[in-house]
Order: sequence, then structure tokens, then C-alpha cells
Amino acid sequence: TLVSLGCFLTGSVLCTLSIQWARRWRLRSEYALVLVIQACLMLLFGVLASRLFPKVALTLSMTAWLLCLMMGWQNAMITKLSHAEIRTTHVTGLLTDIGIGLGRCLGPELEREARQRVLGKLAVQGMILLMFFSGGVCGALVFQRVGVIATLPLALALLLVIAFFAWSSNVESGD
Repeated sequence: TLVSLGCFLTGSVLCTLSIQWARRWRLRSEYALVLVIQACLMLLFGVLASRLFPKVALTLSMTAWLLCLMMGWQNAMITKLSHAEIRTTHVTGLLTDIGIGLGRCLGPELEREARQRVLGKLAVQGMILLMFFSGGVCGALVFQRVGVIATLPLALALLLVIAFFAWSSNVESGD
């Protein structure tokens, strides 16, 4: 629906604005803030969608809207981080890129350096595709057994990783 598309777009806009804000203020890690917000969105989703607080529950439409917002946010973050090399929520685009790379390798002979670049990019794209598939299978199995609440430990783990790297970068810089 239009609301879902609007939520995806809003997520990508807000993520981009957050990265720009971090750059403007010359924060040590311009992606730390967006990762913290992503983790908080995951926590919010996990808490509300799992009905931990029965009086504050999401409808099916609201769940879809929050997921769209999170996907837009996450896709913008990875797109900005990779300088538009990776789109993490578009498997069809990834498969197209793999097909183009394979066609380039199988077509008229490439120079050695160009072939190495294409093969390197194909390796990264192949790993991303494998991670999508693995995450989809694991996510479906965990969701089937545990439910939406499974997002909570993932969000908390993300926050711990962010805290660790923030702490270690402060220790290294002497702050």
C-alpha cells in the first residue's frame, strides 16, 4: 500500500538525515547513531509485536509499517556505507548484479585486473545472497518456534556490539 511505501521512504530519509547530522558534527563514527536507532527500532518492534505489553499492541498494518520503516532505514544505512555498492533489501537486484558479473566473466576476455575486480565483487555478492538465504531460513525457523520476541536478543546484541566498539575506540584514542 501507499502507507507501506511511505514508511520505507521515511526510514531511508530519516537514516540519511541522521548520517548527515553525524557528519556535520564530525562524530567519530557517523554510523554509530544510525545503528543505535536501528537497534532501538528492532527492540520496539520486538516488544510491541510480541505483545509483551498487551495494552500497547500493534495491529497487523502497523507491524507492516514499522517493518517497512526499518527496512528503509537499514537499506539506506548499508547503501550509504557501501557507497551505493550494496542494496540489502533487494535480492532481485542482487541476483541481476550477479548475472551481469557472470556474463562479464563468461563474455569476451577481460583484462586480468578487471576480471579480478569482477570476481571479487561476485564473491561479496555471493556471500550476501548466502546470508540472505541463511537468515531467511533461520529466521523462519526461529519465528516458528519462538515468535517475534526473537528480535529482542538480536537488537540487544547489536547494541552490545555498538557499545563495545564505541568503548574500544574511546580507549584507543585516550578519551
